[in-house]
Amino acid sequence: MKEPYLQPRIHDAIVTVEVGGIKHRYHIFVKNHRRLTINEVIEGMGLPSWKGDIVVMRKGNRPEDEVVGLRAGDAQLVDFAVAK
Repeated sequence: MKEPYLQPRIHDAIVTVEVGGIKHRYHIFVKNHRRLTINEVIEGMGLPSWKGDIVVMRKGNRPEDEVVGLRAGDAQLVDFAVAK
């Protein structure tokens, strides 16, 4: 994550997106501070201005599962989860 010298807090949440009865879980980490640079990816998605980083990792299907690799179809679901 960029600009660690400001030491803004990092927040996280586990988000579930359900599509066709199938649940997809993502662990989202965000850093937001008025002195950080604008996140150009978020701005390019047409979302409100965000100053800081966003990191998304896919969670496994079982509650005890940790992080697993993103799949080809996850890009749209991740965009949806971040937008919400």
